[in-house]
Amino acid sequence: MVFNIRRDNLKGAVLLLRSVLEKDDNNPLYLHFLFELKDKKIKVTSTNGRYSLIWERDVDSYEEVKFTIPGITLGNLVATLDSDIVSFNYNEKTKDVKLTCGTYVWETASGVVADFPIVSIPSSLKEILLPRRFNSMLKDVFFSISDDKDKVDCNSLCIDLCDKENKISLYSTDRHRLSLSHCEYEIDTPFRFLIRKKAVSKIMKLEPTTMCFSQSKDINSVYFKKEDEMGSFVLQTVLTDALFPEIHSYLGNAYSDAQILTIPHKSNFVRICKRMRLTTDPIKKECVLSIKDNELSLISGGDYNKSLDVFEVKSNITKSFQLNLDYLLEYLNLELNEEISLKVAATCVIFNKRDYRHFLAMGKDEDKDKKKR
Repeated sequence: MVFNIRRDNLKGAVLLLRSVLEKDDNNPLYLHFLFELKDKKIKVTSTNGRYSLIWERDVDSYEEVKFTIPGITLGNLVATLDSDIVSFNYNEKTKDVKLTCGTYVWETASGVVADFPIVSIPSSLKEILLPRRFNSMLKDVFFSISDDKDKVDCNSLCIDLCDKENKISLYSTDRHRLSLSHCEYEIDTPFRFLIRKKAVSKIMKLEPTTMCFSQSKDINSVYFKKEDEMGSFVLQTVLTDALFPEIHSYLGNAYSDAQILTIPHKSNFVRICKRMRLTTDPIKKECVLSIKDNELSLISGGDYNKSLDVFEVKSNITKSFQLNLDYLLEYLNLELNEEISLKVAATCVIFNKRDYRHFLAMGKDEDKDKKKR
């Protein structure tokens, strides 16, 4: 049995497929790709048990066969091949797979196909075309997802399809900051679900154009699809069994008495923040921001290691509070405009632009603290 795939198509597909692979001592086949040839189509699957990626495209072969190949090794090899066509030859008797490209030949033994996890796509799924902005929306909110895997609700992204407001909304929080991104879109089937951060990173790499889901309790997965010159891709991810933190309790009275603060030169402000970061507490990573008379002062460090810098801003606010510099810099790196307008509210700083808001929680209010003393 022999079939051919163009090297460029195989290289691009394998790059996505291998991103799913993870070492698992209980199932070594999680480091393999499953190849299935049937009806002149080749289907390649990679999985780690929590999310899976399936690639499918037409090939010139009427054979029907299944075999597995070590995914990481195949990915490393494909990156070095220089001929246009890659040939696969599977020997039914010896269960060996031979890959040929130009003068290069690689032979490897197929794993036990029956042991490979079954990944299937239900037929009764609701499919929607994702808005063009969906991938940029993911990038807007990704950095606010917590890295703490034990906090399942915060280590997840919430995707909300709201039929009442006709919006697709993305929410993420690590309980120190909250990012919201909205896009107006006609929704006829409401659905709200959570997916883990690692799965979100795979979706961002795939850049899907459609999403499939089911409201049935029997189907605990959501599917993201894309078709291009390489073929068709389907990313399946298991839904998170958790509730997203209540947004209103997190924000509190966020918009009460919010005042505008304009930073005219973002690049200069970023430079100052990075310099301040060098003298902050290595654990808390906080600095004091003081706003008065159109000047913003940043103060970091303690009694024996203190830094102070002053930056000109546009504001009539008089206020002092604490912010985590790392979190502030992460947002500033996403902001493209040189002039930034934000709102300083009672409980947080609000970065607001069209269809996107980022709430950065404050530390203790320095002004109130002084009054108490």
